[in-house]
Amino acid sequence: VNLPTANVIGRLPGSSSPAREQIIIGAHMDHLGWGTTSSLAPGAHEVHNGADDNASGVAVLLELADALAKLPAEQRTHDLVFVAFGAEEMGLLGSAHLVANMSAEDKARTLAMINFDMVGRLRQESLIVNGTGTAAEWPGLLEPLAGGLALNSVPDGWGPSDHSSFYGEGMPVLHLFTGSHEDYHRPSDDLPAINVAGAAAVGEFAGRVVIALLDRCDPLTFVK
Repeated sequence: VNLPTANVIGRLPGSSSPAREQIIIGAHMDHLGWGTTSSLAPGAHEVHNGADDNASGVAVLLELADALAKLPAEQRTHDLVFVAFGAEEMGLLGSAHLVANMSAEDKARTLAMINFDMVGRLRQESLIVNGTGTAAEWPGLLEPLAGGLALNSVPDGWGPSDHSSFYGEGMPVLHLFTGSHEDYHRPSDDLPAINVAGAAAVGEFAGRVVIALLDRCDPLTFVK
């Protein structure tokens, strides 16, 4: 059975013209439905709600978009592009489609891509941040913004989530991730296990990162 899907995109325009850049902020909105072959509960014909993977990421994406929309327009110097990706679970199809249809100009003016995937199980205030080696400036920029979070930095920009589509085309990326767990890709990944306050803390950290990027006039230094 072939079914249609789509990326859902919202854009807050920046105020610095004409040479403004853009920050792409994303999270995948699909999960496994009744299971699919990706389920880790073989034989279980049950709805896989995907509360952590990745309703948590979409919730943070939406809350962050709402918060950043309330900034004074002049403080949003760069364009902010919010994307809920389709078909991530089938092989990053939504993000790959978006990147394939970006112009060379759009790729060049992308300051960074920030990806939320599984941010609902924060434990011991430890946040995994993948992609910290994809821009020379990331380590010095991120640590002062950590707040009460302990950042577990992973330099690699590749990984099984949508940020990889952007890193492969030369854009600095970050993937915020609170870690795997025994409910991953199972029907038990449901709302009662979500650490709501932890997800909010991840969103607040990401908001501080975005505001720091809005203060930049120069692009980040991409590291291959």
